[in-house]
Amino acid sequence: MKRLFKTALVAALLSLPVSAVRAEATASIQGKIIELRGYIMQGLTVTARNNETKREYKTISDEKGFFRFEDLEPGS
Repeated sequence: MKRLFKTALVAALLSLPVSAVRAEATASIQGKIIELRGYIMQGLTVTARNNETKREYKTISDEKGFFRFEDLEPGS
């Protein structure tokens, strides 16, 4: 029984994409932009920069002022 389980586990791992087998750390940032008087700020470009690699990521706030960055490399 143990041998059958090990064989099934190995077969399952081999069928997974490489990124699912190898743990890759990613980060995300999200928020909402509101003007001081409470106005929602839509359509603004928001930039996130990794201070270590100097790589920049850009996104645009939606109609409710929300923005989101996904799959960022970890850093400050």
